[in-house]
Amino acid sequence: RNDNKEAWDNIDFDLDEAKIVQDKDGKAIDVVKRVREEGEIHERDYTRAFAGVFKDGYDASNMMYNEEFKRWKESSFSDPDIMTELLKIEGNDDEIKDRFAVSLKFGTAGLRGVLGAGTNRMNKYNIRRATTGFALYLLEKYGEEAKKKGIAIAYDCRNFSKEFAKETALTMCKHGIPAYLYEMISATPLLSWSVRAFDCVGGVVVTASHNPAEYNGYKVYDETGCQIGEDTAAIITKKIESLDITKLTPATEEDGKGLLKMVGRDEQTQFIH
Repeated sequence: RNDNKEAWDNIDFDLDEAKIVQDKDGKAIDVVKRVREEGEIHERDYTRAFAGVFKDGYDASNMMYNEEFKRWKESSFSDPDIMTELLKIEGNDDEIKDRFAVSLKFGTAGLRGVLGAGTNRMNKYNIRRATTGFALYLLEKYGEEAKKKGIAIAYDCRNFSKEFAKETALTMCKHGIPAYLYEMISATPLLSWSVRAFDCVGGVVVTASHNPAEYNGYKVYDETGCQIGEDTAAIITKKIESLDITKLTPATEEDGKGLLKMVGRDEQTQFIH
């Protein structure tokens, strides 16, 4: 149908490259197009632009993101800071849609987004979910070797980078995978070197590179110290998408006993020299 011709004409859109998510009655709920930006594959939500074309679906989508907002607000997993943020946006449909209509997309560059509460924001819950998916992938691919070799983790100076790195480390430890965690801010190339130097099966660096200050990110590396490729990203994405973010229990310091290994100045010196 072409009820909203202007919406179609204003967007370079090819339905052959789109994914139209349907509900059980076959009504379009979301219109998403896979696009390439800066060498990475993203899924861009076009539901709002096509509200006139898929009116019934758009209403269904409204119900979906509001329901997800409600799940977060009523879930016991939300900490006081997140809860305060959720209460501030209650009743603000545009803000809730922006935060909950879609989830941050995992790809060859891992995750990247604005800090805050929501499925479409960088927060410790998305970090926990992504790390759990990565851990499941490592255990499936390497088995007991993953539990022997572990992963390396580094972070930059952005807001919450240190906290996200610790969340990553403890979540890996919860799955029996040792974590070499840098105790200070570190350059991204140090992480690549560390994966090889420590003979790890993978690595993570918490950074958003050149993005504005309100962003943070989560980049995943393979056993060679390189960022993961599209095939690996696709496998990890399936693991992540199978997980309910509100039902993942947090890892504790107890999980890290014997598995969390802090590294620092000595390793940085080896890298430099």
